[in-house]
Amino acid sequence: MTANVISVPFDMDLRNLAKLFIEKKITGAPVVDGMGELIGVISESDLVAYTLTRDDELVMDSTFYETARIEAHRIPKGYQIEDVNTREVSEIMTPVVHSVTEEATLKDVARLMTDNHIHRAIVRRGKKPAGVISALDLLRAFAG
Repeated sequence: MTANVISVPFDMDLRNLAKLFIEKKITGAPVVDGMGELIGVISESDLVAYTLTRDDELVMDSTFYETARIEAHRIPKGYQIEDVNTREVSEIMTPVVHSVTEEATLKDVARLMTDNHIHRAIVRRGKKPAGVISALDLLRAFAG
């Protein structure tokens, strides 16, 4: 398992979550409440699904750019302000946590992951995340 688990707070905005995933080179993380207790899981798949299904209008007609200037220069045609959607992790996370205790066997983890069609299992210590086991971790363990 990856013991230095990166957990994300439930109220983190999705832009910062995406930046964290890229910076840390991870594809998912446990979601914790203000007490550090496990309340969900968030993944790149959740971000992609959210992005593809939202009804936000990304480009809006405006005459602002016709008159706006940056350092006395006109703004190039086609310039757009980036999407400023600031939804939070809690709004799109999966609230069902497939987890195991630190005493679980590899076979237990493999069964949990295959039965539930998931890519990672959260290892917990009490109500707090203690680690993450990914499908790749399992493959490494079985391969020796």
